Amino acid sequence: MSQESMPRELALFCDRTQERTAIDRFLSNLHQGNGHNYPSVLSYYGVGGVGKTRLYQKSVIDFRERMEQDMYNLMPPKMAEVDLDSDSVRLDSPIAQILGRVRMALHREGIKTPAFDYLYLAWWNEENPGQSIDLSRSTGSEKIGVFLDVVELASGLASLFGMELPKIGVAPSLHKLYSHMHDWFVHSRVRQRFDGMPENWSQAERIERMPILLASDLLDAIAHQPQTSICLIIDGFERVQSRELLPDAQRALARLVSEVLRCKEIIPLSENKLLRARIGFIILGREKLRWPELYANERVSQNWQQEIDAHAQLLGLTEEDARSFLIDLAAPWEREHGRENVAQLIERHTAQILEAALENSKESNQSFLPYYLDLAVMLIRDNAHDFEPNMLGKSPSDLALRFLRYLKGEHREALQALALALEFDRETFAYLIERGYIRGYLVAHFAGLVGDNWSFATPVGNRPGFHSFHRHMQDSLAASMVMREERERAAEIVEALLERQFERARFRVPADFGLMQESAYSDATNMLFFHHSKRLLETATAVRWMLRFQSLFDSRHAMVLRRRGLEWAVEVSRRDLGDEHPDTLICIGQFALTLWAQGNLPVARVLQENVLKVRQRVLGEDHAQTLTAMNNLALTLAAQGDYAAARVLEEKVLEIRRQVLGEEHPDTLTSMNNLAWTLRAQGDLPAALTLEETVLEINREVLGEEHPDTLTSMNNLALTLYEQGDLSAARALQEKVFEMQRWILGEGHPDMLTSMGNLASTLWAQGDYLAARALAEKALEIRRGVLGEEHPDTLTSMGNLAVILEAQGDLSAARTLEKTVLEIRRGVLGEEHPDTLTSMNNLASTLWKQGDYLAARALQEKELEICLRVRGEEHPKTLITMNNLAQTVREQGDYAAARALQETVLEIRRQVLGEEHPDTLTSMNNLALTLRAQGELATARTLQETVLEMSSRVLGEEHPDTLNSMSSLAFTLFMQGDPLSAHALEKKVLEISRRVLGEEHPDTLISRDILAMLLPEQS
Repeated sequence: MSQESMPRELALFCDRTQERTAIDRFLSNLHQGNGHNYPSVLSYYGVGGVGKTRLYQKSVIDFRERMEQDMYNLMPPKMAEVDLDSDSVRLDSPIAQILGRVRMALHREGIKTPAFDYLYLAWWNEENPGQSIDLSRSTGSEKIGVFLDVVELASGLASLFGMELPKIGVAPSLHKLYSHMHDWFVHSRVRQRFDGMPENWSQAERIERMPILLASDLLDAIAHQPQTSICLIIDGFERVQSRELLPDAQRALARLVSEVLRCKEIIPLSENKLLRARIGFIILGREKLRWPELYANERVSQNWQQEIDAHAQLLGLTEEDARSFLIDLAAPWEREHGRENVAQLIERHTAQILEAALENSKESNQSFLPYYLDLAVMLIRDNAHDFEPNMLGKSPSDLALRFLRYLKGEHREALQALALALEFDRETFAYLIERGYIRGYLVAHFAGLVGDNWSFATPVGNRPGFHSFHRHMQDSLAASMVMREERERAAEIVEALLERQFERARFRVPADFGLMQESAYSDATNMLFFHHSKRLLETATAVRWMLRFQSLFDSRHAMVLRRRGLEWAVEVSRRDLGDEHPDTLICIGQFALTLWAQGNLPVARVLQENVLKVRQRVLGEDHAQTLTAMNNLALTLAAQGDYAAARVLEEKVLEIRRQVLGEEHPDTLTSMNNLAWTLRAQGDLPAALTLEETVLEINREVLGEEHPDTLTSMNNLALTLYEQGDLSAARALQEKVFEMQRWILGEGHPDMLTSMGNLASTLWAQGDYLAARALAEKALEIRRGVLGEEHPDTLTSMGNLAVILEAQGDLSAARTLEKTVLEIRRGVLGEEHPDTLTSMNNLASTLWKQGDYLAARALQEKELEICLRVRGEEHPKTLITMNNLAQTVREQGDYAAARALQETVLEIRRQVLGEEHPDTLTSMNNLALTLRAQGELATARTLQETVLEMSSRVLGEEHPDTLNSMSSLAFTLFMQGDPLSAHALEKKVLEISRRVLGEEHPDTLISRDILAMLLPEQS
């Protein structure tokens, strides 16, 4: 193998005068501002290896050299080159990924894209819930992963607008950036077409509008520099060229072109020349552009027949040109480098070389591919001492295989191993050497193996340092591994490479997920797709690998990156393994959990119901996987508010696990915990308490006091005690758990932070706001540092702190924090996600307490509309929203509307939860308050007496809800003219509050004030 560098011009390019002249004329028209008088899209197409890439590269070099020699040329043309010929690009590649590559190409030419960057950041923000970015790290000019580097985007925009971003994470930085961009965006050319700002658009709207905003940036670039011209060159277009009308990357690129062409604006201070006249597009692929057929009926259509200059198919070289390449270029070059024997072999066997490189054998249209001519010359050079003409074969495919056959064994094995990685760099090469899959080479040989010597290995356009093989060579290398031993070795190498990518993709917390992890995951999925399609990996093996990579993430993390892999795993496992295969069911279950985490509960429920039916039929009711499926479905039912159905399933799971596994098995205890949670949600607190006490007792005996599961059991029991109003007992347990977890797990552990939040909530309920605030602020600080600003747990900590600030009377600070949480959740999770709706509710509550009823009502009405549409009328959260809206309406004096809402809530809660459920009793009390405000004191009193009797019996006399009912009834008695009875009842409230809550608790102080108001002379 020769290590001497050979000029790539010789290896890859043969003169195409006619085509080069056409490209030069096209670029000249753009540079002169006359592009609108000619087709704006120049298209070349032909099979791989025909020399399309080298044609445009040579043409661009020649044009730039000509421009440099023109003394009157003050503004050099911008040539933005986009290489789509990469294994990470597929027909179903996300639109954002492909347009991101276009954006990178424009930035390499110094063309800024602020509108697109603004939109891209908003899109990325929603697609990556919980993922933070390190704004303190330096940025490069290229992105190594699949998508754009958001640090570079954010920093670039900040620099453009003269601001400095804080280094603490993505959320506050982006929101600060957004506020600066609003004024600019309002006056941009696209703002007139769309309502709102990009961070408030839906994801579907963002994807649809990406090409429009990118086109706007191109037009703005010409408007700001009228003397420049821009040519966007897209190579490897076949990677995204579908044959159907789909909302895909091809349509997005066509939309980008269309948006430029429809612009009628004039270049400032020009002689009526259009902006679009200096922007053009060159597209190179394997097939003719079908835009005239596909997009003729678009809402905003173009005359594509007129705008596309589609040259005839770019065939290989004519026999005359091919012979000239061999005799006039290749042979003299070998002779000049001291290889006379090679030059003579080329001249002597020109006819055999042409026969082997002949692509089209029809006499009227014969053509020879430069790629195969190049292979023939390399084969002769490397086998000059014992070359025979029959070594070339009789066809291009035969030549490619023989080229590999006559390579030294170690050389061929090295190329085969690298080909299995699809895209590879020096580190991949070193890893394969270390594992023994590449022999006879040192890491230093990498440049000689894939560098300028060989036309079949080319750099990957968007990944500095990475190479890939020409597609013909990739196919030849795959076809060369036909023997059973070779395929087994290849499968072993693939799995080793996957293991390497798995280790590179690992991360501890979402904030650690960065470019390396994204790149590793993307490389692994591309390998799985490719090698499964080539039958090197069996479906079961490929699917299990995919599931293993999915296990690195929580269900909400990096969904845009992972979605294609999950959907592929479901598709191929269903097709190849069958709907009832265990791996298929695991894939569907995993996908359902992801949908669940995204808030898409209806679809998740359908998938989980199907999985459960199959598990029951195939494995039986008692099988462990059936019980897991049953449990997952129960969680979804509970999340939908269908507690009764969830309880039935959970009781069934618990019963079977008790019988099969025994009372003390971890899975049985998990079932007890799940059932206790549902019982607590249903208001059956005694039953929940009994189960949780049992779980805690068993865990203490079996695992010990300090085991994580024991501590979790304590936490669960404390929550139920809290719901029962036994705050002292709850606090004692939570303080014990908190101290033990801090000692055993460490201060940053998620379980410890959850315990810290729970304890803060109990301290808040006890009125110890200072201690609660200190804990809540500490939890938030740690979660920001460990998880990042936008992780769901961080946002929960923000919400908890806001509640405490509100209780302290710092409504302004609470409002600011809740507004931030709502904005982040809207951007990250979407308007309809349960967590977003919770944030709406919390902010509305603070607005209500500030007396801003109009703003509170607007938020609550929007929340209720979404809840009714997404969750349904009977969902617990829908009823809470309805109840809150009723209170706001009542404060505005619209008692009739408030009463109608409250009667609806009460009726549904009676039907769904029962008469004595705490939520039902709360609804009765709220309705009574409205009746009292309407002057119906007798009806209100009757309802409140019923509530007090039930609450005393169900919750106990010392429960906060019972005391609230007692106080409400006291005030009604006072309004009826019975101050003595009112005073006696409120005095009882005060006595219990002092005993249970303490003298300084806010509720105690309120009760004391009420008592003074009811009967001042006896206070």
